[in-house]
Amino acid sequence: MTGEALTGRASEFGHLADIPTASAAATTARRDGAGKTTLRLAVPGCEMMPAHRPHFGQPVPASPHPAMTLPVGMPRGESAVPGWGPAFAPTLLAGVAPAAHGPAPHLAPRGVSPSPHDPRPASMPPASFSLEPGRDEDVALVLDARTGFSHLLPGRPSLAIARAGDPPADATVHLQDAPITLRYKLERPSVQASSAGELARLTAQRFACWRAQAEVAVEFANPSWLLSWGSEAAAVATYDVAPGSNLPMREDLFVLVRQGMLYVVTWTYPRGFTDDPAYATFASVAEATMVWDPMRWEQRGRVWPESPFVGGGIYAQAKPRCAETTRWLSGLTLPNDERANVLGVLSGIVSSAGAPWVELRPDVLQRSRDVVAAALRGPELQAFVHSAFAQVRTAHDLRGLAVLLGRALDARRSSRPAPR
Repeated sequence: MTGEALTGRASEFGHLADIPTASAAATTARRDGAGKTTLRLAVPGCEMMPAHRPHFGQPVPASPHPAMTLPVGMPRGESAVPGWGPAFAPTLLAGVAPAAHGPAPHLAPRGVSPSPHDPRPASMPPASFSLEPGRDEDVALVLDARTGFSHLLPGRPSLAIARAGDPPADATVHLQDAPITLRYKLERPSVQASSAGELARLTAQRFACWRAQAEVAVEFANPSWLLSWGSEAAAVATYDVAPGSNLPMREDLFVLVRQGMLYVVTWTYPRGFTDDPAYATFASVAEATMVWDPMRWEQRGRVWPESPFVGGGIYAQAKPRCAETTRWLSGLTLPNDERANVLGVLSGIVSSAGAPWVELRPDVLQRSRDVVAAALRGPELQAFVHSAFAQVRTAHDLRGLAVLLGRALDARRSSRPAPR
């Protein structure tokens, strides 16, 4: 965080552009498969999009973003130890077995049973998918013209050919800036269900259990998320993918139901990537920008507002004007317990700051500032925190400031762009 050379350094950050606002806040506790309770490390009042479970029952107010009807969610992620890494413990659901039918076994990953989903019908060609450039340099809009589905993605997305062993999909998208692969599939129901919600749950269970080769917890999205996504029902899950490569992978699953059809969206990434602030940034955008509604699928808003601290992108880099402040912070000597405490707090902010365009309420900013300042003992650093937070307006500012401070105070670990 920072000081009076502090107050002066904070003033060099300048002013912010006005960004439309929306907000919501929540914290919770979760039990893992071993029955251990883990508290979410989220700064009280911080707005955020959850990385993989947007459905804990809290309402999600619609954002008044002029060109994107996007929600703000509830805190995601917790840190098992002080530092940068939010930990996600899989939760198991008893009595669920993967389905035994699907495409030929050679299409499934090595050692994994076939997919519970039917192969793509010939009437649904991948040509119906397109990518349109967004208003930000690294952002593009995925469009599925068959059904009015769109997904605004950061990280320089590109349409790609599925790899051997990938699950069935109508379209595959790779991010050039991060090790994330997304897959999209529109399909008819393959199970009988008494309601749209039950259809979403059963489909998600079958898919997740097949991919994980284990029992997986599946949860419902709440009505606010359904309104945002344009679906009648939805179920979500997160799980470790069954071994099939040298790199352990993790996957987030979203099953949406609309007018008797199913839309299955997944994104897969290395398990260790959740430790990187870039993942929290990506998830905060990707979970907010799925829209299955032909009346509002053309999302034209900007993802990255101007910030005094960092530029745009999921690997946002510090602005040149912050170089002096960063050098000053890197040279500080803090006791190990104080450094660990503040890095843990900053990790919570990175995980829970919210979708970048969200303008934060004054009370949210004040509580966030007070939590960070309380983790520091030196008056200089506390003074800097107060002066720097005076420049924070959006979730992008808040996460950017936390990343900047974390990189400087913990020189052993930093978030760097993936090589191209």
